[in-house]
Amino acid sequence: MSTTPDGRDSGASPRPAGGDVTYKHAFAFGAVAALAVLILTIIFLRAWQSIDAVIASGLMTAGAFVGVTGVTALLVWFDRRKPGGDQPPDFPVLK
Repeated sequence: MSTTPDGRDSGASPRPAGGDVTYKHAFAFGAVAALAVLILTIIFLRAWQSIDAVIASGLMTAGAFVGVTGVTALLVWFDRRKPGGDQPPDFPVLK
């Protein structure tokens, strides 16, 4: 159990350093980023005025979703495959 600076029990259990983020989180982060791109491109391209701007907004949104989800999933994959991520190194990190 972890404690507060004055010695009381905080009630929170310590979490492991790696493996907290899942692919579900990566998908959700990509969806939030895509939603932000959709709103901004509709505003900046004035998508209510032409069908070409609507198509461009949709393509940029899809690209943002795929790109952000892909990069985030790649980072989750790297984090999950590192050996002994919770172990402190047995050599001095800074000399």
